[in-house]
Amino acid sequence: ARNQERWVAFVEGHGERNAFREANHDLSEWVKQLFNQGYHVQPINLSETQAIPDNTSILVIAGPRIDYLPGELEIIINYINAGGNLLWLHDPGSLHKLDSLAEQLSIRFYPGAIIDYAGQLIGINDPTISLVTGSLYAPHAITDNFEFTTLFPMAGAIEILESDDWVTNPILTTGDHTWIETGKLEGAVEFNEGEDTQGPLTLGVSLEREIETQNNDEAVTKQQRIIITADGDFLSNTYL
Repeated sequence: ARNQERWVAFVEGHGERNAFREANHDLSEWVKQLFNQGYHVQPINLSETQAIPDNTSILVIAGPRIDYLPGELEIIINYINAGGNLLWLHDPGSLHKLDSLAEQLSIRFYPGAIIDYAGQLIGINDPTISLVTGSLYAPHAITDNFEFTTLFPMAGAIEILESDDWVTNPILTTGDHTWIETGKLEGAVEFNEGEDTQGPLTLGVSLEREIETQNNDEAVTKQQRIIITADGDFLSNTYL
């Protein structure tokens, strides 16, 4: 039993993975699991609203495919500055004008996709599927006592930049045999010294901070949490 309603708001309007549709690319199977755990889910179109609703527990940005408008980005930044929690699922490729959000969170996405040939040992012939095993989960509440091997198709990598605002920790990493491939994913893909980035690579990060907010004209300190993964496929209907 939860002592308050938890609303998860999914940003829509930019080709994001849809919370309710059943297409392979979308997230309806995962959202059903959220419903079963007592969460409420609502879509939100930033071009139709002036602010993220106050009852939002978590805002989800799930793989946009067209650019955000400056006013929409400002709404997201204001939400973060006010202490809002965020789950950002970023697939390799364009940031679609979310560059200043990444800058605000003191992270950078590497160009290219992770190559991981370890999957061939267990019958996975696609080197763009990254394997994360028990030893590669960093210590964190999310990964505590979690030992299953997980797969991340066509994933990217995140660089953690120095920050005075956030306590940032990797939660998902790849092995040192992996690399970021910046060339075309055609034919025999090989590591190129000086062009590609050698693993281990960070695939998911946690950002946390204590932030002072206003509640009924009274100052309240709350913990703000943000999770960013350089992949969204792993939660999609195809792969979940």
